[in-house]
Amino acid sequence: MAAAVGRICGARLLKSYGVVGPQVAQLSTQSQGWSRNRKWILSTLGVMGGGVGALLFALEQSVQASGSEAHPPHQPWNHFGWYQSFDHASVRRGYEVYKQVCKACHSLQYIAFRNLVGVSHTEDEAKAEAAEVMVKDGPDEEGNFFERPGKLSDYLPSPYPNENAARAANNGAYPPDLSYIVSGRKGGEDYIFALLTGYVDAPAGVVLREGQNYNPYFPGGAISMAQVLYNEAAEFSDGTPATASQMAKDVATFLRWCSEPELDERRLMTIKAIGIFSMLAAVVYYMKRHKWSTMKSRKLAFKPVSKKSLGPETVLVTRDEDGTIYCSRESVPNAEVTAFLRQAAVRSITCEVSWSKEGGVVYFSDARGHVLSLTFQLKDTRARGLKRWFSIVVLMKDKMLLLNITPLLSENMQKIAKELQEYAATVYDEEQKVCSQRALRLNTGCNYFGQSRSLKNLTGQDDIFNKIHAKFTWMLKTGALNYTETLYTSQDLLNKIIVIKSNETPAKEIVKCLSRLLPVLDSECVPNIGVANEEQVVPSASKCVLEETQGRQFLCRWPGVVPNKCPTLMNRIESAMSNNKFNDDVLHQHVKSLQLEWLGIARAIKSAVDASGAKSDPVTKLKQVFGVTPNDELLVNYWISTFCS
Repeated sequence: MAAAVGRICGARLLKSYGVVGPQVAQLSTQSQGWSRNRKWILSTLGVMGGGVGALLFALEQSVQASGSEAHPPHQPWNHFGWYQSFDHASVRRGYEVYKQVCKACHSLQYIAFRNLVGVSHTEDEAKAEAAEVMVKDGPDEEGNFFERPGKLSDYLPSPYPNENAARAANNGAYPPDLSYIVSGRKGGEDYIFALLTGYVDAPAGVVLREGQNYNPYFPGGAISMAQVLYNEAAEFSDGTPATASQMAKDVATFLRWCSEPELDERRLMTIKAIGIFSMLAAVVYYMKRHKWSTMKSRKLAFKPVSKKSLGPETVLVTRDEDGTIYCSRESVPNAEVTAFLRQAAVRSITCEVSWSKEGGVVYFSDARGHVLSLTFQLKDTRARGLKRWFSIVVLMKDKMLLLNITPLLSENMQKIAKELQEYAATVYDEEQKVCSQRALRLNTGCNYFGQSRSLKNLTGQDDIFNKIHAKFTWMLKTGALNYTETLYTSQDLLNKIIVIKSNETPAKEIVKCLSRLLPVLDSECVPNIGVANEEQVVPSASKCVLEETQGRQFLCRWPGVVPNKCPTLMNRIESAMSNNKFNDDVLHQHVKSLQLEWLGIARAIKSAVDASGAKSDPVTKLKQVFGVTPNDELLVNYWISTFCS
């Protein structure tokens, strides 16, 4: 809810605004097609992406075809499907093949005995397997290492103590760890199966070194590992015939499980997630189809309550003795002012609010006008929260006039708000005596009581608009008596600044300007800078005379000799004065910061001199740290004697 009063079209009465502006509004959505250029760009990118993908695929196939090694054929593994698990019997047999054959050379350093529980062995069987291994542990209470039977928490031991021992035992070749061998080789378990069963005689023209064997599935063909799988080379506990292909298949399955022990659990979790998301999708579709679609397509109709305000045809008029006419009405004839006034009213009760929720706030807009608003609440038994927001808004074009009369307007706006709150509180208490709205809402759960009521019903005063009109009229009249809004009478005056000043510059102003180059607080008491008559000045090397000549020119007379290099402070001040990006305020603050910086340097050097002496090494090093050059010695010594005493 909001209210407005303005000087442009007279006073405007307190009037409530609904959130919905038009009489009938409909929510709708509209999709806009893509432009022709955008479609062409996307088509080009699609064609280019497809061509690059096809080129990369062709290159990969050509690289594979050009290699000397054979590519392993794909085998029908039981665990390849999306919803298939490992063959646990095959995993157990693969572990037995590893234990009886592969364990002699290869390790599984990332697999612990506890990982076997529930997959290939029971807990007792896994404990028995661990107990067969002696693990080095310690130190004990005496500081000695000892060997103990393995436990479930121990990892499968390596057959060699270190890499050098492994190479020495295998003719210089280092047997790799098999924990992630399947994931680390292209082809996975197909490569392992083909490698274990693919040993053949070397073809003509292939020369092998001593201790090497030929396997077309190994890169290069020459492999140091000899063929280890033969028929009956191992023994299975379940009685399965131990053929070479069966052992290769089982050990490949076991090594795949070593690379991904959590594969079965991950696939089970995927099945559960698909089921949960399927149910959620069904719920979302139901809500969208039967709830949101009806809400999105419904029409919102706004029917104003009769006699809610003055009405569009009613105008309250007051004529002053000097001929000024103050009028109050529901709407302003100027459409532009009406739009901005409505926007100001909505902003005053939504975003432009004070910290105390109820209070005044001023915000400005050079394009459309400046606003002073006062937001307050009136008790209403039919409102949500049992309170309804109102706002009194003042709109002006002159910012300075609004700021000058803000204290006067704010005081009277608060009086109007307080009087309305007292009227509304009286009506609220009477309605609460008949029926407590809070208890009624808690018991029934009903929070809707129709359209908002008019100010007449909230305050119980039939002539409330006449009273507000009288108060608004008095506010405008009193404000006009205290301050007058001045309008420009000529377009030429808008962009001109008139400065009234003398052509002569007093000497005190020049002294005040020079005093800013020294770190003094009082510009009236500046040492060695002052105003003097001509006869009072005695030529001396310690005095510099600045005198004004004809044509507002200044001449500096000093019998001394200017040094070849000026102090660092003077150079930095001259550099700042020649910088066009510095305005007067920024330049003043920059000079003050330079003064404080060198005053701090002077004070630090004075403290060091008092403690160690002027010619001591600490003072010399301190000057080097501060960057004090020989050209700065005279300035620093003078500041120490004048400003640091």
